[in-house]
Amino acid sequence: MTIDALLQNLRTGGFVPIMVESLRQRSSDLRFVGTLPEFLDAAKSLRSNVVFLSAPAISESHFRDREQAIAFGEHDEPEEVEEIDLCSVLPRLSKFRSKIGMSGQIDLAVPLHENNLAFSVLEDWWCEFVECHSEARRLAREKRRVDALQIEAEEDAETEALREKLRSLISDKDFAKLPTQRAMREYALDRYPELDALEHYDIKQELQDLKARIQARGLGRK
Repeated sequence: MTIDALLQNLRTGGFVPIMVESLRQRSSDLRFVGTLPEFLDAAKSLRSNVVFLSAPAISESHFRDREQAIAFGEHDEPEEVEEIDLCSVLPRLSKFRSKIGMSGQIDLAVPLHENNLAFSVLEDWWCEFVECHSEARRLAREKRRVDALQIEAEEDAETEALREKLRSLISDKDFAKLPTQRAMREYALDRYPELDALEHYDIKQELQDLKARIQARGLGRK
């Protein structure tokens, strides 16, 4: 049933339909079980001739998924995560692009004293779309999770490779003779500038370990 047909049906039945942008469902709302004619009969029994309606339409945004990364610092701003085309993770969703601008769900609400009597008119294709859209968003979340794990693994591998370069300096006689960790740090960065990509804590930890190993082997005295 189209929204125009439903509006005409309501007016013919003596109701005053009021279109709203959206109907917020509250936990106290009563969800009517039955058919549309039965719902309207119930509304008449409740002596209400006003029916609020909302018909959410499919838009281009339904085919894109965008999330924000969590900001941990006090002054950090959430970083926008790369947008995912949902049709790329679930191709069968693309058949609903022809429905953009159309609505397959019409929500109705009859206002009561403290809550609403709610009912929805659903098209078959809308139910399939909602199912596909939900599955596509799940797949998008899974893709982000896998991508994040892959990036983390690559970053860990790069960090470990840099640590290995720093550890290799134990065989450098000039490095082994340096008296302080600060001097060792400057020497290491001069030899391998890419070590500057390491976190300060990582370099400090590695230099402490190197210093201990050099002293244990007596390398600094040779």
